[in-house]
Amino acid sequence: MIRDPETALYPEVASWLIRHLRGRHPRATVHAQDTHSMDLSTFLRRQNIHSQFKDYDAYEIQVDVTGIVQSTDGIRLAFVECKVGPITLRDVGQLLGYSLVARPEWSYLLSPAGASDRLNTLLVTFGRQDILNYSKGHAIRLASWNVGRKEVDLSSLIPRGSHI
Repeated sequence: MIRDPETALYPEVASWLIRHLRGRHPRATVHAQDTHSMDLSTFLRRQNIHSQFKDYDAYEIQVDVTGIVQSTDGIRLAFVECKVGPITLRDVGQLLGYSLVARPEWSYLLSPAGASDRLNTLLVTFGRQDILNYSKGHAIRLASWNVGRKEVDLSSLIPRGSHI
């Protein structure tokens, strides 16, 4: 069976997300998986954590990779959307919509090709990083995915100077 190049990224990105979230939250229980083929509401039900999200049943979104961080502070979500080609404004709009609906703690948009020239111009040259914000103190992070190293290329991170 021939895999779609985008879906081929999901297992590696899920593994990276687990490592990343465990590094940030070593005492928490961390889980991440490919969720592109199911609604987020279904995923939360299957993980038996849906009761932690009062409006979970309205989460009719299909995030490529979803991470969960469970700690004594509660349950937090992480979203990752993967693209094979350069990240475009349309891709930002898609993840922005998902993030506005479910309010994840972290929201990432990754591609081996990085951001498109036009998106980079909008975000970096014209400083329109405000379009990445989905709630107070929360913004989408864009970065290049290093296929060989199976991790985010931190030098490509937008907004510049932010932390992944």
